[in-house]
Amino acid sequence: MHRSLYVIAAAVGLIALASCGGSGGPGYSVLSESELEQVRSDPRSVRLAAIGERSDTIIVPSMHFRIQDSQQGGTDVVVNFYCDGDTCRTVTGEKISLTDLANAEIDASVTSADLGARGEFDTIRMVQRADASLFSGLGVTVTEDPKSTTHGLWGKHGYASVAVIEVPYSANVEGITSRGRISMRSAFVSGDSSGSNPEGTGGATWSGVAEAVTRSFERRTGTATVAIPDLSRPNVNVEVLIGGRDIGSTRWSEIPLRDGNYQSGSRGRDFLEGNFHGPDHEETYGAFDTGAYVGSFGAKR
Repeated sequence: MHRSLYVIAAAVGLIALASCGGSGGPGYSVLSESELEQVRSDPRSVRLAAIGERSDTIIVPSMHFRIQDSQQGGTDVVVNFYCDGDTCRTVTGEKISLTDLANAEIDASVTSADLGARGEFDTIRMVQRADASLFSGLGVTVTEDPKSTTHGLWGKHGYASVAVIEVPYSANVEGITSRGRISMRSAFVSGDSSGSNPEGTGGATWSGVAEAVTRSFERRTGTATVAIPDLSRPNVNVEVLIGGRDIGSTRWSEIPLRDGNYQSGSRGRDFLEGNFHGPDHEETYGAFDTGAYVGSFGAKR
């Protein structure tokens, strides 16, 4: 694949994250001012905005694209991100950070923002359209009018979401002009991580909900259970059920826990990464990429 397509995919992914709640809370809206104020002032939105302000950690396992290019035909692209703290990078050096997302120049219009709840988590389904031009550091100008749909969930200390974006695009990378259409699916997690392992005697379990997107860009919901059978030997077991079916890998058992972080598998096949959040490790949030499913979850102790 030509590097121009790879860079376009990374740029579009950054735009999607910035316009789909990655920096916390709904942005500019085509809803009436009174409707927008209702969403912004809702206690659930206020909690989400507070999480965004406190966030010190992000997880973006990968972005899956289906690119229909007018010159190069159709192709599937996976852009993997390797995260450390509040910054994630691709193998070619493209970067996502909490600062980038907060400062991204995105003119986003929210066409709908439906707040709700699942289990003990607040939720949102948000549909946006955004105009975006330039992301510094990528060397690419992308003109687009994307439609993005985000399904997010949050508690007290973290936020997890999946996004699907449809983008007709015109781009210029290093003098090469390209036009076409991109479909993208991705997962995103942020929050104020504990940075330490749960302690104590016996075991502990965290239970919650999951969001996923399939290869055909369809949303699926499910549940997540995170367990540490022996807190004195903190290895983590993770079970994610989508539509009642366990989509996990045997590698999602006995995952070593280091400084509140657990990670296992290979991106695009059986990858999973999560962190414990809050001063008492009361929540955990994570993201996964099995190829068939890209998703995220939140669970409470």
